[in-house]
Amino acid sequence: MKTKCFYEDGLWQAIEAHPKYDLGKRELEALIKLLPVVANAINNTIANLFHLGIGNGREIKFFIENFPVINTYLANDICAASLSRVIAETRKALPEVNFIEAHADVELKNVIKALRDNLFNSTLIALVANAVIFSNRSMDKKIHDAMHEGDYFIVTLESYHSDIFKSYAIEPVYDLLSKSGLKVTAENVDIIYEDQCLKMLCEDELLLSSYKPTVNQLRARMASSGFKEVLLQHYEDIHMIGALYKR
Repeated sequence: MKTKCFYEDGLWQAIEAHPKYDLGKRELEALIKLLPVVANAINNTIANLFHLGIGNGREIKFFIENFPVINTYLANDICAASLSRVIAETRKALPEVNFIEAHADVELKNVIKALRDNLFNSTLIALVANAVIFSNRSMDKKIHDAMHEGDYFIVTLESYHSDIFKSYAIEPVYDLLSKSGLKVTAENVDIIYEDQCLKMLCEDELLLSSYKPTVNQLRARMASSGFKEVLLQHYEDIHMIGALYKR
């Protein structure tokens, strides 16, 4: 499924409000813990932030709080309506920050590179709480090839654990997956863990794939794409990984 469907018709809000959905809370908790560590490692050397897939924009204020020297915040999303709404609201709250909207599908060839090339000076590229995009195994290579000298890449992901299906086996998720045109229910959907990803299938159609690696699997993937690990934090109690890389 196209990720732009995720923020239409209030479906995502219904998922976040569901009592069995705790992934969003854990993703935000991990980011709040990780960002001060990353800021200390980078030591205010970053001029820009390039945020891939901002979604509902809840992470933006935490980036601004931890990186007050950012000149430009390039905010990307595949859903134009959601992107415009989020940035309009954020500009009111943070008028001192230079926000640029980038409505684009970053999974397409050379899109990340073209957007990054429009920014001057060192940039932190962020892909946080976005394991659906990162299930695309060419995504890390696209990001690596787009980076300039002095750039960094930050990522947060849910790590594999025994209750990994819990936040997905809920009615609002089935409603969202029904945007595919199939009638998706608890009775006809299969949720499996395969190739380091949680996958949801209906009538043998793959509707959703979300990357959920172990620490060692993530390290192997990033090293194979040429990244150098700066730091990695595994928050085992909440089953989340946060990491920072450079070229």
